[in-house]
Amino acid sequence: MFRLILNIEYCLLRGFIEYITHQKIMATEYLNIAISMLEEVTRFSQNEKLYLIAYAKSMLKEYDTNYEHQNLSDINLSNVSVRLKDLFPLIEHPQWKNS
Repeated sequence: MFRLILNIEYCLLRGFIEYITHQKIMATEYLNIAISMLEEVTRFSQNEKLYLIAYAKSMLKEYDTNYEHQNLSDINLSNVSVRLKDLFPLIEHPQWKNS
């Protein structure tokens, strides 16, 4: 029997897929799981956590305006790994084109 083990990257990617296919309930579920996991994880720097949370919230805010506005300028893109930026592009960041 197949057992799915959720991790942050999976939840973010699955949330994105559900988002682009207009599956609001599933997208919301996976993105919220990712946000919850990011609050507890230690393998990412605080800056990377802020980046990934902002990535998830950038999709969630289209569904629910109750998400607090995050100042994206507080996230230093030069301190986010290239791998994370490639997998999870936060193109609405004001410095995205310069990173």
